[in-house]
This record gives sequence, structure tokens and C-alpha cells, in this order.
Amino acid sequence: MSVEATPEMKAGSGIRVAICLNGFVQPAWVEVVLKAVGSIGGVEIIVVLNRCATTSTAATTAGRLLHNRHDLLWMAWSNLERRLRKGEADAFRPVDCESLLAGAAIVQIRTVQIGRVDGPAGDAISESDIDLIRKQKLDIIVDLGSTPLPPSVFGTARLGVWALQHGEHRTDNRDAGGVWEVLRGDAVTIGSLLAFTDRCKSGETLFCSAASTDRSSIRRNRNHCFWKAAEFIPRALRQLVETSEATKPTSAPWSRCKEVAKTSGTCGNIVALLGISRIIGKVVSNRICDRLSPAQWFIACNWQNESKIASSVTDVKSARWTPMPPPKDRYWADPFPVSVGDKTYLFFEEVLHATNRGRIVVSELVSEGTWSEPRVALERPYHLSYPFVFTWKNQWYMIPESLESRTIELWRCEEFPLRWTFDTAIATNVRAADTTLAEMDGRWWMFTCMATEGAGVYDELFVFRADNPRGPWTPHKCNPVVSDARHARPAGRVFQRDGKWLRPAQDCSGLYGRRIDVREIVRLTLDEYEEKSAYTIEPDWAPGLFATHTLNQSGSLTAIDGCRRRSRWK
Repeated sequence: MSVEATPEMKAGSGIRVAICLNGFVQPAWVEVVLKAVGSIGGVEIIVVLNRCATTSTAATTAGRLLHNRHDLLWMAWSNLERRLRKGEADAFRPVDCESLLAGAAIVQIRTVQIGRVDGPAGDAISESDIDLIRKQKLDIIVDLGSTPLPPSVFGTARLGVWALQHGEHRTDNRDAGGVWEVLRGDAVTIGSLLAFTDRCKSGETLFCSAASTDRSSIRRNRNHCFWKAAEFIPRALRQLVETSEATKPTSAPWSRCKEVAKTSGTCGNIVALLGISRIIGKVVSNRICDRLSPAQWFIACNWQNESKIASSVTDVKSARWTPMPPPKDRYWADPFPVSVGDKTYLFFEEVLHATNRGRIVVSELVSEGTWSEPRVALERPYHLSYPFVFTWKNQWYMIPESLESRTIELWRCEEFPLRWTFDTAIATNVRAADTTLAEMDGRWWMFTCMATEGAGVYDELFVFRADNPRGPWTPHKCNPVVSDARHARPAGRVFQRDGKWLRPAQDCSGLYGRRIDVREIVRLTLDEYEEKSAYTIEPDWAPGLFATHTLNQSGSLTAIDGCRRRSRWK
């Protein structure tokens, strides 16, 4: 073992963080963690614990096969998917991270594997190595090793050992995160940041997030979960640096998902065989259905007293909806009705199957239930959807979703409703979906779903504030204010009923746009955010629906969208 001191180590300022690795070659998601932690001011990466198992049976190819014998089937399936699904950001691509840690002191310790067990005690570390760790006077140990550190290490850092958990089940093999949920067909996959201390050896949840499970792909589900979880540790450390006292952020305001992880061993080859058989059956079944009866989004409208419709789930379900069926070669979704004088217009997304690229179109209400032929209001060389249309200073503006261009764009109307001019880029180099503005109590608030590269854009809601829609926009201190695919992504304008502010949100658990969860904003200040479910709109307001994901109103008109299958021959 050896210790190499650096100027940073001698400085003695900031939060002292040890990064625990099995070696310098790491998966790409770990590289993201290391870069983010290294960029945080006030954090000193003092040591890197290079863990070396001395008696591991996994030292040879045969040993690795024996060691992973219970996981061979799902691992083989995941590797097959990797070969078939080239082009997507791979969270497990090997990367040499040694240069990222060149300025840190390196502490070499040796671990002895004492067998495959359920729980966090898979390795043993000698007392001399534990004393070596303790002498570093660490605040936090970030454990990024493939197997958990043993409990004997938990007390060597003042704030304990921080570790990521991918998936609902704690296992001795962290590489298996996100597998169970796909094999069982769960709607969500839970990711957590846990703190292990002498006081809480089973782990205390610092942050928890629910992602929509990709039920058709183990590889893709794990990719999404690991890319997203790479943000958890930097977030917690930034919050720790920003607080006046160095305490664990155990009551982090952005920790909205409260599931407690269960303890389990490996999933096993029999369970994997059953799960993979289900995946294959589901993929084949979906392709046959898509061929015989493709899914199609459509819009429906209702004319009713403004204070009645969308005030409760009963009102929505019992309302008389007039559908706007699109032609067979396209779909319509994301309706935004607006009133201008005595005229009513409906902006919505139109996607032609031939191009698979969205554009914004608009129809004018001719009479109740009858709309003019849609005309193109805005079209770009990239996908557009969710046309958030609003007025400011007697001028019409639109923020369409432009996720594909990695921007949040503000467009100004020159001649309503068809002539729009680019006004400003609210944000650039971001992956943002369904941006929604609301003017509340004299302030402008922006709600938008954002995600890092490789992660799903259903899971995390970010809030920003500004004095006007052009910005500059200041991020909320609790961002992300929601980290749960069941109610993060916006589903329409924020509206007010009976003195309460309500935010329609999409429930994307297991299926994109599965239903709408209308959320009551209980508290929204510069430093706090709290919301709760007011009611849920299931896809049962029309026959044959299996998804519904946008709800908007203007005057007496309410517009909603839904998805159902239609016969290819009708």
C-alpha cells in the first residue's frame, strides 16, 4: 500500500471526499461522475481507494464465469442487445479515468472476497487498511466499486459511505442494477443515493428517483438508469457545499420518491429465462399489433362551463368529447386552444408517418365540433411538438418543444396565427421537453422536463423563475423539484381552480403518456417547492384508449388527446 500526498491534500480546506474504485478503467457513467465531482468548488478529492481483491475467484475467464454463474443468461442477452442496438450512448463503455484523478492522493488497499452474500458485506478489509483510510480524515467516501464496501469502513468517514443503487433490489453485484424490473415487467425502476454509516448500516436514502422501465430491453433500461444516476452524487455534494454547515442532505427537498429498496440476491438464470421469454413475446406481439392495427394519437374537444370541466376526474370522464380524427397517414397530439376576440383556435402537433417529424399546425373553430383544415404554423428541420402558446404584453408567443435541436426556443407571432419569428433561445445545449410557463403572483415560472445525455426525458422536472419570459432564468434551489416518471413531465398549462394552482403532469411509468396526474402546487417560493396529486385522468374517457397525455383549456373549450389503435384497412 502507498500514499502520495498532493498540494490539494495538504491544503485542508473544503469537503474531503474519497472516491473508491476497483481500478482506473471504468464504465462511461463513472467518468461522468468523476468529471462532475472534480468541477465542484469546495470539494477536495483527497484519495482514490484502488480496491484489489486478493483471493477473488474472478481473476481468470473461467473464474469470472463461475463467479457470475447465476447471472449468465441476462448478461448474455444484454450483450446481444448491445451488438444489435449500436448508436445509442453506452453507459458501460470502458473509459480510462486515470487522467481525471491525476491530482488526487492515491491510497492502495487490498480487499479479500469472502464469498457471495446478500447485502453489503461481500469483502473484508484489513484493520491496517481501515486505519489508513481513517487517517485521511475524510468527510465522505463515494463508493463506485462493483461490489459494496464492508460495514467496517462505514465509520471511517464523518458522513459515511455514499453509494448508488440502481434498481429496487440491493444485491452484492451492482452491475445487475435495473435488470429485475425489466424481467418482471415493473412500471418503474428505482434509483437511489444511499449513505451507509455506523448508525445506519442498512443505508439511509439521500435521494431517490423513479424512472420509467423500458420493458422491452434490459440494456436500454440499464443505460437510462445509470446515466441518470450519475447526476445524484454531484447534486448531493453541491447541496452540501452550498449549506453553511457540513451535514448530510438527508432531508433534501428534491428527494420526492420515497420507495425503500428491498434486499435480494441475484435474479437467477431461471427467472431470467422466464423474463426474457416475456420480453420476446411482448416485442413480437407489439410488432404484429403495429402491423395490423397501428397506434394513432388524436384530439378530442368539449364545450362546457369553464369552471366545471377538468375540475375533477369525474368531470373529465363524464364529459361529452367530440373527437378530431386525423387522416390515416399522420397523428395529432398536444392540443393548445386559444381565444382571440370572438374566434377560437387550436394549435397542436402534427406528425406525418412518412417523415416521422413533428410540426405545429393550427385550426380555427368554425362551429361547435367543426374545425377548419389544419394549416402549418411552424415547421423546422427538426422535430417540434407541444406548442405552448401564451400572451405577454398583448403579444402572442410560442415555446414549442424542440428537444431534437437541444434548445428551448421562444417564438414571437408577427401575424396571428400563421406567421412566427424566432425571438430568443431561452436555453441552449439542453435536453428539455414540454416546457411550460406560468405567471403566478407577479413572477414568471418555467416548468420543464430535463435529462442528461442517455437518460430518459420523462423523469425529472426542473423549475426556473424570471421577471419576464425572455429571462434571464434562475434555477430553483430544489432542482429537480420532481424526480419521478409518474408525475414529472408537463401535460399542459398550469391553471387555477378554487384558489389552487394545478399542474397537469404525465404519468409515463411503463408507457409514454399513459395517463395524466393533475398536481396541486402546494408551495412554490424561491427556496421551496411542494406538490401533491389532486386527481388522475385515466385513458378511459373514450373507447379503446390506452394513453392520454395533454389537457388544456381556453374559455369554455377543453381539449385533450388520446391514443388508440385503428385498423390498417379502415
